[in-house]
Amino acid sequence: MGCDSDGLEIIRGDTFSYQCHLDNENDEPIDLSNIQFEATIETLSHSWQESLIVNKSDQIANKGDFFISAESTNDWLIGDLQIKLTRILGDARVSTLIPIVVVRG
Repeated sequence: MGCDSDGLEIIRGDTFSYQCHLDNENDEPIDLSNIQFEATIETLSHSWQESLIVNKSDQIANKGDFFISAESTNDWLIGDLQIKLTRILGDARVSTLIPIVVVRG
């Protein structure tokens, strides 16, 4: 999955939008039309979490592209967090964790 990262850093209160891209094993973009996504930002201990928004780009012009965003980051906790991104196709669910650090604004 093309949104794996060595870590994102965001200042609490700033706008959050993160572009991702999904390829198959041959490095060809995957049509995401039939794939659903769920995303949350959470503490590493899972004691706090908040839903995120996932929007797919036009899959004809930008096959494989999608964005993860948040309505607001004002209430995000300071410190090491993670985004849990889950792809859903039929009954199959595949999740990945993306590290993120939130710093005081």
